[in-house]
Amino acid sequence: DRVLNCDILINQNLGFSAKDYIGKVNVDTEVLLGPRYALLRPEFREWREFSLNRRKEPPKNCVLITMGGVDAKNYTLKVLESLERSLNAHKCEFLVVLGPLYPFLNELNKFVEDSRNNIRKLTNVENMAEIMANSDICIGAAGSSSWERCCLGLPTLTFTIAENQKRIASSLNACRVAVCADKKNLVSKFDIFFETGGLNDLRHLTQNSSELCDGFGALRILESLEL
Repeated sequence: DRVLNCDILINQNLGFSAKDYIGKVNVDTEVLLGPRYALLRPEFREWREFSLNRRKEPPKNCVLITMGGVDAKNYTLKVLESLERSLNAHKCEFLVVLGPLYPFLNELNKFVEDSRNNIRKLTNVENMAEIMANSDICIGAAGSSSWERCCLGLPTLTFTIAENQKRIASSLNACRVAVCADKKNLVSKFDIFFETGGLNDLRHLTQNSSELCDGFGALRILESLEL
């Protein structure tokens, strides 16, 4: 949406092409687009093989819920409240990862205490790749962590919690890399994974997402910088 004076432009998100930057960058600007250029920490590349191999086996129903560092609108609690209506949630272990600035901890603790579901909480974790690799399904925001989940082939129900995530979520859904969800349809889309054919749905999401991002984006960008 503006003119950019640069030698290399990087946009790791889906849904963009070189045409989007015509007239906005120099004619000799190198444009690197898409999740294959996603800047991920090395740990995601290191856990990729383990994660993809693990998904060849039947899932253990570990569900990761992560809505970003602050989650100012408390989507975490909204998701957990919705899952109380699921016919399959009792089969799962829910792992909720919270950022250090999450402002609704007391409210969330009260809900977890009263919930009929099996819910654990972790705050300010430093091993996110390991946690994702050992999860079977993720319910998460459509932000930059989308590419972390893709690298590990983690099937995801994705939420749009910010305006700049709408295009990402739509593209993920269109490419069958993740399933777009909101508070109204979360339960029905979640329960589909436990119906006949649900395992195939999970495996298709794993295959599609893992092909989109392999965790080598930083190295590809380094190669461009060194040319």
